[in-house]
Amino acid sequence: MNTPISSLGEVALIEHLRTIVEGQFEDSSLRQQLLKGISDDTAVYQPTEGNVQLITTDAFVEGVHFDLTYTSFKHLGWKLMAANLSDIAAMGGIPRYAVISLALPSKISVEMVEELYRGIAFACKEYSCILVGGDTVASVANMFLSVTLIGEAEKEKVAYRHGAKVGDVLCVTGTLGAAHAGLKILQREKERFISAGNAESFQPNLALYTEVLERHLMPKPRLDISRILMEHVQVHSMIDISDGLASEVHRICKESKVGGKVYEHKIPLLEKTKSITDEFSERGIDYALFGGEDYELLFSISEDELEKLQSLTNDISVVGKIVSQHEGIELVKENGESVMLPFGGFEHFR
Repeated sequence: MNTPISSLGEVALIEHLRTIVEGQFEDSSLRQQLLKGISDDTAVYQPTEGNVQLITTDAFVEGVHFDLTYTSFKHLGWKLMAANLSDIAAMGGIPRYAVISLALPSKISVEMVEELYRGIAFACKEYSCILVGGDTVASVANMFLSVTLIGEAEKEKVAYRHGAKVGDVLCVTGTLGAAHAGLKILQREKERFISAGNAESFQPNLALYTEVLERHLMPKPRLDISRILMEHVQVHSMIDISDGLASEVHRICKESKVGGKVYEHKIPLLEKTKSITDEFSERGIDYALFGGEDYELLFSISEDELEKLQSLTNDISVVGKIVSQHEGIELVKENGESVMLPFGGFEHFR
């Protein structure tokens, strides 16, 4: 069933979507701090005493950030939230409240927006934050989505990009490159679909790629490791890996006025990512360095703190070290050869 949004109108649509998210965390401290949510001109909440506020926003544009050919609305809602949640994790914070703005063209039905909100609500429930308002407008072209997320962090423990120190080790959470591997598979199957010419008989080849498809469509922001770091380790600098490892290393080094070395052979990759890059005659290391959308964390800590961290989790890898600024930013290959590490990664308008 495809119900036109025009059959409801803006006010009725908002009320309809409100029912999907309104029942979250009725008895939680988040609800107690929320003085006014959806239904007024703004949401009103009482910040936690002694904490600073974190505010981040991300915009998703159809045709730039997502392709509705192979992205479900539920996955889109999750990923929209995940991008913002990852930013909060990178600052060592805890997510609190979100507002969303939607620009919807006439091709989008009420049922599609319902699925989008189910994905948003699922992510909010999973990571303990509440959607408290936003705006919904018509679009004459493609779909546009934007979320602003408010979080909190202890003032003395906020993790910035600018604190890296010479001698620090550079660490990442999880594995890298899998999100880009998943995207490559989806793009290939879209090309096969177009070439087939018969939508009814087409069967996508996706069964063998579940792990990387999930990494692309439903990335998991690393609030789990962020909490471990904030509670037990002195982090000097941190950033989330949204545009590829190479660009994030450059950003930390620029803000901290230091140089860096990244060891190519130490960058963690899934075996499935490696096999997919073989299928495309490409290099897995390039997916990790320049692919983006992994939403893992890159951070720098002292070697003394590293030993403490390794006793708390086995889901981090040391991929490099911080050096003096005049040494530059280099990629060190397994044979010891060093080359300049390009900025790389996704960048709008280029």
